[in-house]
Amino acid sequence: MEIMLLAEKLEQAENQLAHYRIAPLGPPRKKLQEESQLAKITRDSAKITMEQVHGLMSQVIKNILFYSVRQSSRSRKEQSLPKPMVEA
Repeated sequence: MEIMLLAEKLEQAENQLAHYRIAPLGPPRKKLQEESQLAKITRDSAKITMEQVHGLMSQVIKNILFYSVRQSSRSRKEQSLPKPMVEA
C-alpha cells in the first residue's frame, strides 16, 4: 500500500517537473516546492526501505533462533537413542 502511494507521489512530481520544463518562466518559489516534494518522496522511500529491512532482519533472527532450537533438540534425541546393532 505504501509503495503504491509512493509511486503516485513520484508520478505527480514527475508530471510537475515536466510541466516546469515546458514553461521555465515560472516563479523560483515553485522550484523549491518541487524540490521539497522530491525530498519528501525520498524520505518516504527511505522509511519504507528501512521498515522492510527491519522486517527481514527480524524474520532471519526468528528463523535462526527457532530453527536452531529444533535442530539442537533433534540432535540430542538422536544421540540419546540407542544405536542399532548391526551384524558384520
